[in-house]
Amino acid sequence: MSVKKVFIPGWGFKSDVGELLVDGEFQGLDLPEAMSFQEVVDKLAASIEENSEIIGWSLGGLFAIAIAYKYPRKCKKLILLASSPKFAESKGWPGIKVKQLESFQMLANENISKLLKHFCALVQFPVRDKELRKKLNSYLVEDMKYLNFYLNILAEKDLREEYQNLNCPIFLYFGGTDAILPPTVANIIKDLKADARIDVLHDCNHMAIVPSINLVQKSFEKAVDTYDGNCLVQVKSGDAIFKRLKSIAEDFDVVADLGCGTGIVTERLSQQFNINRLELLDCSEKALHKAKVVRSFSPSSVSFLHSDFDHIFLDENYYSLVFSNMALQWSNDINCLFNKVKNSLETGGLFAFTLPVDGTFSELSFCEINKFYSSNEIINLLRESGFEVLSQGLTKFESKFPNLRDCLRSIKLVGANHVKNRSNSKVFNPILRAKLSKENSKVALTYQIGCFVARKKDA
Repeated sequence: MSVKKVFIPGWGFKSDVGELLVDGEFQGLDLPEAMSFQEVVDKLAASIEENSEIIGWSLGGLFAIAIAYKYPRKCKKLILLASSPKFAESKGWPGIKVKQLESFQMLANENISKLLKHFCALVQFPVRDKELRKKLNSYLVEDMKYLNFYLNILAEKDLREEYQNLNCPIFLYFGGTDAILPPTVANIIKDLKADARIDVLHDCNHMAIVPSINLVQKSFEKAVDTYDGNCLVQVKSGDAIFKRLKSIAEDFDVVADLGCGTGIVTERLSQQFNINRLELLDCSEKALHKAKVVRSFSPSSVSFLHSDFDHIFLDENYYSLVFSNMALQWSNDINCLFNKVKNSLETGGLFAFTLPVDGTFSELSFCEINKFYSSNEIINLLRESGFEVLSQGLTKFESKFPNLRDCLRSIKLVGANHVKNRSNSKVFNPILRAKLSKENSKVALTYQIGCFVARKKDA
């Protein structure tokens, strides 16, 4: 059962603005009419189910923190976008400058329209997009009493102590070009809670969206209907890691498959090993739905969770096996992910996975491709994270195509066509254009697959 997303908007906006900030379906909660801060917290919390993913944008983050603190069972995971437990600048604490807050308050009493126009410009700075501005304007709340009330909360509230005492997983995203909340506050917030995940998105503004994750997800969403008929390499790499894993263990209590896709390899995993409980995790809701509807899994207890690697929450000391096939390369921070996996495993638990390593797509050196880790880099990262590497090796697969266009299409049909950190100047270079024009020039495509089985070391 997927976790419900709840979105609380920032100052001056209706919850519909979440359409620009939140992936997939969400429950939007508008900030109610002026009342005490605690009454607002209680009213919002009354509309939130237990074990929800609460997302607070800007001012909305203050209420998200307060709800997670007072009603911990309501919050499975807390995500704060361009937000902080304290917004106003003070000694030793970066924030919105007092003069800027005072100018907001003055304009709120004199000219609301002018204030909201100025605020919208700050929200999207340095972007000047008329369509985005038009959308933002459609989400605004124009009520003097309402705006003044929440502006005072923004200026006065300090929830640093409550934030420090939260027990749920916390993810904070700051925009590197934010013209409202200085991203330097991220460095101070780190000191409040060491286990919170904090990212400064250097090309983002106050809207603090995570574009690379969205694009990876979109690529896989588009490929769900074509994946099963074009994933021979993925199936073969799954069989390769199964062989290594069977030489070590075949019986597992609780197993998680990270990046399960449509479940085609997960189904084979469940049939070849003795598993009591199985959890499937993927960034694509469409792929998870297909896995749920189409596949037949051996364990009677199977659950599905929609999450990407960088937002994933895994229960500690819980799994006997964490498995992944041809997926971990999409993580933006694989070192952090390895640590999460290690913490989620019971003592002696196994981590078995495959991923493409350097040498993959070597035939495509003339165009821009993703950078792959070397096997030695993966082994070193595993050891640094507290794993003992039990088995590792390389498996090479080569596919042949009548021309380059079909070769590139094969990558797209399994959703692996997103290039991280792509530079626009290389998206379609002259060499690539010339090669694509040769319809009858045969092309080979190499996959160099690293297979790894590691054990969590004793504490």
